[in-house]
Amino acid sequence: MAMIRTTSLLLVAVAIGALQPVVTASPADAADRLTASEIRGFLYGGRMSGVLLDTGERWYECIAPSGDTVYNIEGQVSTGYVEVDEGGRTCFTYPRLNDTSRSCFFVVEEAGKRVFVEEDSGIRFRVDRVDGSFDGCEISAPVS
Repeated sequence: MAMIRTTSLLLVAVAIGALQPVVTASPADAADRLTASEIRGFLYGGRMSGVLLDTGERWYECIAPSGDTVYNIEGQVSTGYVEVDEGGRTCFTYPRLNDTSRSCFFVVEEAGKRVFVEEDSGIRFRVDRVDGSFDGCEISAPVS
């Protein structure tokens, strides 16, 4: 009898709107997602740096016009390449001796800053500085 009463109360609560589903849009689904053209415009042929929001780690990335990239996070350097598809999905690939690391992101605008949101984990890389000048990528470039 208690089971029937509990189920009936739940149905009544839903029927009168007392229980509303909680739906939150993830940043990757937000209307402020950057387009492929906008991403390519600041990404290729320049440098950017910022912070990994979950950990506070500083990172730096230099990306040649060809998409070749040098990535430095807290002194750990990786070289690879980046590709942006027509939907704005931005994938960074870093070949290594035993495997290849590939991470794909959507880029959103939050509080006037660009944020790369990793599509599987939701890890967020905020861009604090963009330098559109390109004169090569130094593998030993400092994180700033």
